[in-house]
Amino acid sequence: MKKNWLLIVLIFSLAVNLAAVGTIGYHWWRESRPRVKRPFWGRGWERGPLKLTDSQIARMEDMWGTFRADLSGLRDQLHQKRGELIDLLRNAESDSLTIDRKLDEIAALQAKLEKRAIRKTVKMRNILTPQQREEFFTLFKDRFRHGRMMPHRRGRGPGRMGRGYPPPKEYNSPW
Repeated sequence: MKKNWLLIVLIFSLAVNLAAVGTIGYHWWRESRPRVKRPFWGRGWERGPLKLTDSQIARMEDMWGTFRADLSGLRDQLHQKRGELIDLLRNAESDSLTIDRKLDEIAALQAKLEKRAIRKTVKMRNILTPQQREEFFTLFKDRFRHGRMMPHRRGRGPGRMGRGYPPPKEYNSPW
């Protein structure tokens, strides 16, 4: 009886160790693979409905790099202000007026982010041909219609944004 118990514990221990080694190996392999530099839009609209030219891609990538650098400071400020808001909410002595002021600061930063994103979109619009522009704003509208400015991501369940229903048939997303 003691030998059977020891054998079961040994087999279980072996299984746990193999699973751990497999998991670590998988993550090591995934991180060691060479990374492919993706274009600014992430998944290659040039192969999708927009059919961008090389010069359009180059101009948009330059614009996207500037935009990303411009927003990183604002995002850091927004993160800091949200942390301060949480600290105010945690503090039982904080009054509503102080919390409202902090909310106003956060709203102002969010408005700046939105304005800069819209300015970037206007610049992108000016690079596109009329046909590309129409397709771009069809994709753009579809993303806003569902409450988020994000592409469909794998791994979040079936359908759009993991909400359990498929994308509309007219939505010909390259991803």
